[in-house]
Amino acid sequence: ESLPANIILPCCRDLTSRIPPKIAKCYEQKSRRGCKTHAFVITDHKKHMWCIKPSKWLNDMKEKKHVKCPPDISVLS
Repeated sequence: ESLPANIILPCCRDLTSRIPPKIAKCYEQKSRRGCKTHAFVITDHKKHMWCIKPSKWLNDMKEKKHVKCPPDISVLS
């Protein structure tokens, strides 16, 4: 099976450095055509989406394996 030719991914442009209360899901948004912003897209336990600037606290959480933030699908193209 192959992926559809036109997958439209959201692009975070307005970033915050605030820490969400509880992280449910996380992925890393990397620079791609039409979206040049590097960010971490986090969904909290209330299903609110946060666009987070790359930061030390998030790197610490990833290194300690408290949260996984795989790259978004755009890095495959």
